[in-house]
Order: sequence, then C-alpha cells, then structure tokens
Amino acid sequence: AGTVERAWRTGQERLELYRCSDGNYQVCRVDDQGRRAWLPRLLDHQRVVAATELPEVRPQSMPPPYLIEGVQLGGLLTRIWQSTKNTFLSYSPAIYVVEPEAICVAVAMHLRDWAGLLSDPRVLLFTGAGAARRWAETMIAQDDLRMPGPVIRPLRWGPPTAPPLEEELLGRIVEARDRAAGKGHAEARRCYQGRGASHWADRFEAAAAGRWPVRVLLVTSRFTTFLQYSARDIARAFEGLGCEVSTLKEGSDFTTLSRRGLFETISSFEPDLVLLIDHLRYEYPGVFPPQLPLVTWIQDMLPNLTQKRAGESIGRFDYVMGHGLAECVRSFGYPAEQFLPCQVPTDERTFSGEPCGDEDLAPYRCDLAYVGTGSASPRQVHEDFLRLHSPNEACRRVLEIAYELLAELMEATPGRRHRQLGRVLEEAAAAGGVQPSAETSAQLETTYVSVVADRMYRFQTLERVADWVEQTGRTLQLYGRGWERHQRLARYARGPIENGEPLRRLYQAAGINLHCNLHGAVHQRLLDGLSAGGFFLVRYNVADFMYEPLRRRLEWMRTVGGRIPGSFRLSEHPTLVASFDAYPAAFELDAYPLEYEVTQDRFQTTILNERVARRSVASGVFPDLEMITFKDREEFFHQAERYLADRQGAHEITRRLRERVLSLYTYEGLMRELLGALGAHFRRLADGGSASPAATG
Repeated sequence: AGTVERAWRTGQERLELYRCSDGNYQVCRVDDQGRRAWLPRLLDHQRVVAATELPEVRPQSMPPPYLIEGVQLGGLLTRIWQSTKNTFLSYSPAIYVVEPEAICVAVAMHLRDWAGLLSDPRVLLFTGAGAARRWAETMIAQDDLRMPGPVIRPLRWGPPTAPPLEEELLGRIVEARDRAAGKGHAEARRCYQGRGASHWADRFEAAAAGRWPVRVLLVTSRFTTFLQYSARDIARAFEGLGCEVSTLKEGSDFTTLSRRGLFETISSFEPDLVLLIDHLRYEYPGVFPPQLPLVTWIQDMLPNLTQKRAGESIGRFDYVMGHGLAECVRSFGYPAEQFLPCQVPTDERTFSGEPCGDEDLAPYRCDLAYVGTGSASPRQVHEDFLRLHSPNEACRRVLEIAYELLAELMEATPGRRHRQLGRVLEEAAAAGGVQPSAETSAQLETTYVSVVADRMYRFQTLERVADWVEQTGRTLQLYGRGWERHQRLARYARGPIENGEPLRRLYQAAGINLHCNLHGAVHQRLLDGLSAGGFFLVRYNVADFMYEPLRRRLEWMRTVGGRIPGSFRLSEHPTLVASFDAYPAAFELDAYPLEYEVTQDRFQTTILNERVARRSVASGVFPDLEMITFKDREEFFHQAERYLADRQGAHEITRRLRERVLSLYTYEGLMRELLGALGAHFRRLADGGSASPAATG
C-alpha cells in the first residue's frame, strides 16, 4: 500500500483523466513540454477487455492460478477476478498480479472500486521495483501456492521498466521447490528405513487388539461435498480406538497441499498409516515413503481409480477398501487379497438418535425431505462428460445411443431394468459400429453409464414425488446445491445443508426421508438418517434383494468346485435350483435354464460379489426393508400416506432398522476391522505370502 501511495503522490500531477461519451476512461501523461502521451494508448478499453480471449473455465473444474503481468487500467484484472469465483464448490484460482509500475495500480484503484478485489486473499499483488523477484520469493517460500497456468500480458504503459517474466523464472521457482521438497522427502524416508512386513504385522495386530494404538495421517480436501466430513468421522473413529490422528487438507480456498508441509508432518508425526480417500499412492510420486503403509478408501469410482495403471500400482505396503471390489479386480487388476469391501458407514455421535427439541426441529418440519448434491439434470451430466473427456466422433456416437437406451430403460419394470442395465454399453457400441477395448468399456461403465443411469433414476423418482405433493398439498423440501435452478423442483429447494447437527435435525423433523439409489439402498445417507432416528421410504430396487440367490449360488459352486469349469443340469443339483427359487418375484425370471455353465471367471466373480454383498445388499441386513419400499408412482402415493398417518408404525420400523445400522455400519467398527485386515495382510507378507509386486516408492 505504501508503494502505491508514494507513486500516486509523486506521479498524479503529470496525469490527466478523461471520460469518453461511450463510458471509456482515457489516461494520459503530460511531459515537461506539455505534450500528452496516452497510456497505454487511446483505445476502446471496454471492447478490448471484453474481446480478450481467456482460457475456458469448464464447469465444476479447478483451473490453475492466473499470472497477470501488468494491470493496464484494471479492466481485465476485474473481469478475471469476477469470472473465476467458486469454479468448483468453494475453490477459486489464485490470481498473481505483477506490476512494476506502482502508478498503474494507483490509477486503476482511482478508476475502479477494488475494495473487494484487493481484500480477497486469493489476489496476490506485487508492485514497484523488484515486483517479479518478490513474487518468485513468495512462490518458493509458500509451496502451497499452485504454479500459474495462463500468463496474461495486457498492454504496458510506455517502455517497460522491468523485463517480462520469462519461463526461466518459472523454472527456477520449480527447481527451488523441488530442492526443498527433496530434502524433506529424504528425511521422511529415513524415518521408515528397516520397517518391513514383520514390523507392521506386529504393529497392526497389536492395534487391532487395543494394545498399541497407531498414529494415522489422514489426507483429504476441503473441495468436497462429503469426503471432508467422512475424514472427520474417520478421525473420530480412530481417536475412539485410542489412536493419534493428524489431518491434512488445503489451508485455504485457493491453495493446494504443501509438499514441504506434508514431509514435515511425516517426519515429526511418524504415522504408522496414511489414509487417502479416492486417491492412490501413484498419484503422489515421490511423496510417501515406500515402507509407510497407505490405505486408499474408494468412495467414488473415479477415472483415476478405474484404469489398469491404478490396479498395477498397488504394492506390498498398499491396501484398498471401499466400493467396486469386483470391477476393480476383474477390469483393472487390483489384488483381491489387498481389498476390504465396505460401505461408507455412519458416525453415531454426529448422527445421534437423541431427540431434538421442538425449536430445533421447527425449521425443518415437512412431510417429505430429500438430500442430494446431484441437481444437474441427466442431460447436463451427459454433456459435461462429453465436454470434459472430448471423446472422438465414434465414441461420442456410442454415448449418445447409450443415453437414449438408458432413458428408455428408466420406463421399464424393475426386473428388466436390473437385467438390461449391464448390457446398455454393449448394445450402444454395436449400434454405433464401435468395439471399445475391455478397459475402455469398464471405464465407461463406471464413469458414464453408472452415473447417468443413477441420475435418471433419481430425477424420475423426484418427478413422481412432485406429482404427489401437487395433488395432495403435502410439503417437500429439497436440500443440496443447484436445485433452485431446476425448472419444476426449484420451488422446493432449500439450499445446501451442513453435514452434522442441521442434517440430523432434518432427518428427525421430516415425516418421511426419501432415498433412491440405482445401485442399492445401503448408502451413507440412509445409514446416517437411520442412525439419527429418521424414517425413510426407499425406491424398490431388485439389486437390494439379490443376496440370498447369490449366497446360495456360491454355496452350490463350492460343492462342485472340483468340476469347474463345466456345465450342470439343474435337475441334478437341488441347491442350484434353490438359488433360482430365491430370486425376488420382481426379477421376472420367466423360466429356469435346463443347464447352467460355470467358468473359472464366473466362479471367481461370484466369490468377489458375495464378499461385497454380505453387507451391501440391503435385504441381507435389513429384514424390514420391503415394508418401506415402493415400486412405482401409485405405490409411493400409498406408502407415503400410510406412514404419514401411522407415525407409531413408522417409528417402530425405524427403531429396528437403526439397531441394525449401529451393529453393522459404524466408523469405529470399520476402523477396527481395517486394523485387523492390515495386520493379517502384513503377517501374510512376513510369512512369505504373496502381494502385488508393484513398486511403491
């Protein structure tokens, strides 16, 4: 501020300001002979600013910082600042402004209201002599500031008093950061030298038995709608087991994790375990010491996880938990013996069933509530996918066909939808004349078909709920970002709701909480809501009733294991027939096959699916599930009116379901199970057992 003020005091007398009839400001400098020079020149500045091409900021993206070399009259900086706010949740890219001429800043401040811009911590302004040097020193000292992407150079005022920023300077910043990080990494590696499988087997076995609590480093992000809260609950669970926990995430809404800070934490805290959500070790090259155990919790099947490189990267000191066991093992090469299948559980302290007071519940009272962040329409999700991944013309055609097939499938019966969903991509590829590779098909199944189909399913459900509300005069509240932009549902939008006490109150206050998920009812929102004592109606899904057929099928396969591969006549295998008998009626199985072929691949897939299904298929853990489901519009109308009238019956069902949740799906129970699984994994390694050979350094 002092530099700008001094420049203004000494330079303002030689400056003249004019305003044109079109609204443009023009500034000129008068020399000793009274000659005027327009700064930077006589221009339609508003048109120039509007016409300046800037990098496209894609929806829901985290663009790198901008480096602006010179402020001109301030219009372009203002435009960039205003157009880059909250590009992804709370994230906004940093803006580095390097202006050697402090008088330029003074003039721009005279012309514009920059109170908000200059008080925004993401705008870092360096002006006056040595501005570029000070910016470079700041970038080296604060390695949580991301390196810039686009470099913007507006017109300068007269001959430059400092050379333009060159790639060489940016390279020196990167080199200095790498040198400092290298020292930190070497120190962190020294901490773990000599800690082999036997050491970690002893460590985790003792921790699982409660004798020797571990130290856990959680690495998460503030730029999430849910994962940062999951990290919060993981930390509480480990602390409940007596463990020490350190959590790292970005320090502000425009920075990234500091590599130096990460190394310092590893060296000083010496964690026994690093836990990442939705990221693998290979995504952090040279960061985590190779002999430091690292667990990846897959909560979302993201592109970085759904590729062969991801599976191949899993090494001896890595472990995976979460969703997608069968897909990850079969399609992407994850080692099955290093994978703990699990659901995202609930934290019974955050979502306590203790009744809230009437005053606390009053703002959330409604007949039906729905909480969901997926407010973008299915078509928008489809278009965003195409924009983000830029597929070639053939792949684009396949995805357009797949979208139409999915839309048709949403109108089908539950049984047909369940049977056909896995064939949509294959049919679309055939219709489009394309044969994608097995890896590409698996990626599209998890990142496109699954996501778009689930969005269609939810929107269809909400449209039916809106029909009920409009016909009966009942009340509906929708929580989450973006619902206010939905043409029909906007009137019910209530904005985001904080994960914690506000959400707990909503679950208790709503007469009915709605849950609809194409991939199964056992989901974190349902578990949180039941833990809090909320009553739910759940859209019927055939997948929720497939555990018993799967269990019986695997039981039979194990009895004939020595004859696999092979083809088996049903009439000779009563247990196999019993597995078909167990199919829910809604599956619409017209007739049993005469023979059933079992390949080694089918056998292994059934084993993986059964491991997942034990606690992820709702009917296997919730005996009362069918009482709170609805298959279609009419059945929803009936169920909603029934339970709004019978509050005692709803309460009793909730009580029984809640008991099951707290016995099977708590963070503390899952973290205890994880410690046991890690102990068993490292003991197997110490005893000479196999593990993935991938390098983990």
